[in-house]
Amino acid sequence: MKRTDEIRTRAYELARSGTHPDRVTVRSALEREGYAEARFVLDDPIAGAHVAALCGEHWQGRTACPSQPQGRLNQSRTSLPGARGGTAAQYTRVR
Repeated sequence: MKRTDEIRTRAYELARSGTHPDRVTVRSALEREGYAEARFVLDDPIAGAHVAALCGEHWQGRTACPSQPQGRLNQSRTSLPGARGGTAAQYTRVR
């Protein structure tokens, strides 16, 4: 197997894992794994688009950066500007 094929295969595996929101984080993971030429492989329009599509399909919504707080933002529609009785968006952290 050629090195580029190996990188492409590993990129697809990482994208399908659900832990990467986009191809940039897949590329970073590949570089950390020792695939220094990952950037050149994922710069290919077809391979890059395929990785991006797989990331979008399998992304499980986890934060990309471990230093960011876990959880999601909950936004009440009634508190948005222009909504009845509300003047500003209110955000609360949901755990």
